[in-house]
Amino acid sequence: MKKVAPISNPDYVLSVGDHFYPGGINYECGTGGNTPPKDPSGQWHAQFDAVYGGSPGLDGKPWMSVLGNHDYGGYAWFQGWDQQIFQTWERDNWVMPGQYWSRKVQYLDFAVDYYFLDSNVVDTYDPHDANHYICQHFPSSTCWNVTQNSCAQKLFEQAWSGGQAMVEKGLKASTSEWKIIVTHFPPPVVLAVPFYKNVITKYGVDLVVTGHAHYQQTGIDKETGVHWIITGGGGGVTTDSAPDYPGGHDEAYGFIDFAINRTNLNWDMYSWGGVDGDMIITQSVGITSKSAQEDRFWDSAYAAPGLPQLPEAMLLV
Repeated sequence: MKKVAPISNPDYVLSVGDHFYPGGINYECGTGGNTPPKDPSGQWHAQFDAVYGGSPGLDGKPWMSVLGNHDYGGYAWFQGWDQQIFQTWERDNWVMPGQYWSRKVQYLDFAVDYYFLDSNVVDTYDPHDANHYICQHFPSSTCWNVTQNSCAQKLFEQAWSGGQAMVEKGLKASTSEWKIIVTHFPPPVVLAVPFYKNVITKYGVDLVVTGHAHYQQTGIDKETGVHWIITGGGGGVTTDSAPDYPGGHDEAYGFIDFAINRTNLNWDMYSWGGVDGDMIITQSVGITSKSAQEDRFWDSAYAAPGLPQLPEAMLLV
C-alpha cells in the first residue's frame, strides 16, 4: 500500500473491519463513557499510526470503517469496540460514527452513496461454537445497558436490522450515481438475505465490499448481478489460501485500489507482494454503474475521447 498510495493518491480508505486483531482494543467496552482515552492500550499507535502515519498518499486520509468480529473481541463482546467509534471525534483520519452508518461522497459531477453495515450477528447464531460465538466470557459485565444475556439481541440483532432499515430508506431516496454496501462478513451474508436481494435489484446497488476471510476474491452474484469483493486484508498472519512464497503471486492476502468516475469503477487487486513487497496486480476489473446503464446520454458522453481522469480510492481490510 505504501508503494501504491503515492501513485494513486487515494481520496479515502474503505476499511472492512478487524482493525485490532485478534482480540480488539484491550480496554473494556463502556469504561470511558462518551470520552474514552484516545489510545488506552497503545494499540492505535502500534497498529495504526506507526504503520500508516507519515506515508505519502495515505497520511491524513480518512478511513471510513466498519467493525469486524475481532474488533468486539473475536469470541468475546466486551473489548473496546466503542472506543473505535468515539475516535471519529478525536481523529481527522478515522470515520466510524456508529455500528452502522451511511455517507454520501460528492464529486464534481457525480456522487457515491456508501452504506456501512455491522454484519457480526453471524457470530451469534451458534452458542455452542466456542471458537466463534461472540457473546461469551464476560457474564457479569454491562456495556451500554447490554449484558452477556442480551448481547445477541441488543448489540447485534438490532444493529443488523437497523442497518437494513437504513439501507432501504437511503436507497429509496438516493439520487447518487453509485450505491455501494460495505460490511465485514463475506458476500453471502448479505447476498443470501431476501431483503438484500430485493433492494439490490430494485434500487440498483453496484457493489458489495467485504472482508473477514483471509484471502482475496472478486466475483458476480448470479441471482442479483451485483459485483462483490473480498478485500484480502484478513487478519493476523494466517491465510485461508495457499500463498506463493516467496513470490506473492496469489490470492492469500492483499489490498485493492479503485478508481471511479460518473459511469465507471475500475479496481486493481494487489497481492501481498511477496517477500520483496512488489506491486503485483493479480486481477483488474471494471464495471459500469447501474444508473449509467439506464441513462444512454451519460453512456455515450463518457464513452467519448477525453474521459476525465478517474478519482482514486483504496480498499483495505
